Amino acid sequence: MQCAIAIAGEHGRPTGHNCEFSAPPENAGEDFDHGVLMRIYPRAKDIGEKYTGCQTVWMPGEKKWSILSIVAIEAGFPVRIWVPSVSGPIPASCRYWRGRLFEGDEKNCPDAKTLIAKSLAVGCGEKIKSAVAAGLGAQLPASCMFE
Repeated sequence: MQCAIAIAGEHGRPTGHNCEFSAPPENAGEDFDHGVLMRIYPRAKDIGEKYTGCQTVWMPGEKKWSILSIVAIEAGFPVRIWVPSVSGPIPASCRYWRGRLFEGDEKNCPDAKTLIAKSLAVGCGEKIKSAVAAGLGAQLPASCMFE
């Protein structure tokens, strides 16, 4: 099998369409992890069956954005994940084809269905924080759905 995405050193950072961003573009989606606002680009809703490239997840660092992960995608399916802070064979050794693991240990590789991250629209992070600050029973904005 030959991928359309250049795989740097097979385990290195993927290269290709949307793979080279060092910071999220303004229209990157949003998500939270332990209260930290993360940015995701492109949004899962914008990744169709013709999309070949990358989806990147960032978190804010002290002076610049830090990459948490980059998922290489071919024809709308994830083919591998690169995590700069993790050394060793996992998850670098996990390879996927058409939504299924074909190389790597099932016990240690993430499920392919979880690799392309869904996100909220730009600005929803602040809207959700405001709703939470308003207390129990506050309505979350209807326009802020994970997609």
